[in-house]
Amino acid sequence: MNALLANSGETLMQAADIAAKTKSQLKAKQTSGVQQFLSKFATIFTPLIPGFIAAGLLLGIATLIGTVMHLPADAQGDAGRRS
Repeated sequence: MNALLANSGETLMQAADIAAKTKSQLKAKQTSGVQQFLSKFATIFTPLIPGFIAAGLLLGIATLIGTVMHLPADAQGDAGRRS
């Protein structure tokens, strides 16, 4: 049991070394030109997404208000007033 406990520290260090090497290998693969371009593209356009959403909502609300305000008189219940 003592031998297992004594070796566990070495195994943890080996596991940490393996994890660090694997992580560095994955990062090396992700630094291709395409990956860098997509990263820059995402960095530029990600902050704009809420603005696009807000503009779409405002346009939808403006269209809805415009549609409601331009209803014919018959649709608003004024048909009985005409003689």
